[in-house]
Amino acid sequence: MIGQIRNTRRTLAALALAAGTMLPATAQAQLSWVDWAPPTTGQPANTLYGTMNLGGTIVGVTYTGPAAFYYTGGEYDYWRQDGTPGGIPWAAYDAVNAPVESDMIALNLLGKNTLTFSQSISGLYMAFVSIGQPNYGVSYSFNTPFTIVDQGQGYWGNGPMIASADGLTLTGYEGHGVIQFVGDVTTLEFSTDPSEYWHGFNAAAVTVTPEPASMTLFATGLVGLAALGRRRRKNETTAV
Repeated sequence: MIGQIRNTRRTLAALALAAGTMLPATAQAQLSWVDWAPPTTGQPANTLYGTMNLGGTIVGVTYTGPAAFYYTGGEYDYWRQDGTPGGIPWAAYDAVNAPVESDMIALNLLGKNTLTFSQSISGLYMAFVSIGQPNYGVSYSFNTPFTIVDQGQGYWGNGPMIASADGLTLTGYEGHGVIQFVGDVTTLEFSTDPSEYWHGFNAAAVTVTPEPASMTLFATGLVGLAALGRRRRKNETTAV
C-alpha cells in the first residue's frame, strides 16, 4: 500500500506541474511604462522620479543625468500619430503597447545617464523618439546588452536604429523604436554621443496578467486533481 500511496503522490505532483506550466502560455504580457512625476521645489538638479505598477507592485524609478526637458503627462504625445494619449501609436511601437501617456525624458547633450529601480527588473524595455538625424548618427552606449524589438515610422521619420555587434551600443539615424535588455536590471547606465537636440525615451517592464478563462481552466484542473487524490486515498483505505 505504501508503494501505491507514493505512486499516487508522484502522479498528482506531475499533473500539478503540467497544469502550472500551462498557465504562462495562456497569459497576456502587458508593458507598464514609467509614470514620471513633475519635478518639485527642492528636488535635486538633473533628477526625476517615477513609478511602474507591475501587477499591483509599485516599483520606484529614479533618473539622473542631463536632460533637455521632461514630459510627465498631458503634453503633446510623440508616441502616437495624432499627438494625444489613447490615439494610434506610430508603427515603431506597435510590437508593444506604447506608453499610456506622453511621459518621456528628452536628451540633447552628450553625457552619462542612469536609471535606478527599487527592485530588480527582468526584461526591461526602452522606447525611443528620434535618435539622431538622417545623416547624423547619435549613439546610446549601455552597461547591459539589449536586442531591438521594433523600429519603423515615428514622428520625424523612419530612419534605422542599429545595434553594435556586442549588443551594447544603439545608433540611430532618425531612429524610432523599442529595445529590450537581456537579464535582470537594477541600475541601467548609459551615455549618449554626440550632442543633438533632441531625442527622447521612456522605460517599461512586463506585467503578466492571466486571462480569466485561463484562471478558470487552472482552477478546474486543481479541483480535478484534488478529487483524484481523494478517490485514490479512499480506495486504498477500503483495500486495507
